[in-house]
Formats: sequence, C-alpha cells, structure tokens
Amino acid sequence: MLFASFKPMGRLLRLADTAAAMVAEQTGEPVSIVVTATDTEARVQGLADCRSLRFVGRLTPAALRGHQRRAGALLYPTTAESFGYPLAEARLAGLPVIARDTGHNAEIAGPVLVPYRDESADDLAAAMHATLTLTPQPEPANPFDPVDYFTWLLDAEEPAL
Repeated sequence: MLFASFKPMGRLLRLADTAAAMVAEQTGEPVSIVVTATDTEARVQGLADCRSLRFVGRLTPAALRGHQRRAGALLYPTTAESFGYPLAEARLAGLPVIARDTGHNAEIAGPVLVPYRDESADDLAAAMHATLTLTPQPEPANPFDPVDYFTWLLDAEEPAL
C-alpha cells in the first residue's frame, strides 16, 4: 500500500502492530510486518515506535516480489484502494491475504482470503493466527484473464483467433 493522506494507515497499522505482538505472544515466534513506506511516513503517521513494523520504503517491482515470496501472508488493511491489485497478486501466487471481510475483497482474493470483520487488534490477530496453518495453492488458471472474463461477462462464444 502506498501511504496517502486520505488513507487511515497510521491507525490501521498500529492495530496490526498490536495484533502481531499478540500472535507472537501466543506462538512464541516473532511476527514482522514489512511496510512499503518510508521512515518519514512512519513518523508522520505516529508509527515510529511500533515494534513489529519494518519500514522498507518504496520498492522496485523486483524487490517487492522478493518480499512477497518470503512472506507468510499479505496484510491488506485498507478499503481505500479501487481495485485491489495486491489481492489479485496474492491470489495468483497462492499467498494468504489478510483483509476486511467485504464482498469486493472476497471476489478478488478468492480462496486465499483470510478475512477479518472488525478493525480491531483481536480480529486482526485471529486472522494472522489463521494464516499460520493455511497453505493455499496457486490458481490453476488466471481468474483475471481478460478474454475469459469478457466471454463470461458478455455470455459470448470464445473469439476465433
């Protein structure tokens, strides 16, 4: 997620930090949340003292993919994104994604969604804990293929190539 003034990232990430501490206490294993924001953005949002958040700044696509490959889950704590590309990317990679329990998130993330209902540390911690035993498989086919999508949407025959 890119930080922006209209997104309540400080409040949401503080909840995530508290939830990560709760999961670490329950499991005895440290939980680290990599955040693609700068240290300056962290300070502006009042997050500099969060122990589980690791601010890595803006990343190149290759560096971001590296972080995603090493991640146990993707945390998608905002409803301010229009489409949800991170949800789609997680679905295609078979990476669990922790996100609000909304129809939009369920449609995009599909079987990799680990939903949380309320924006609370308890709900986030429960979702984080659930990802520890979840091993979703990558999609057998791209559910976002534009030809398949528009064929379905328009109830049309597959176009002849």
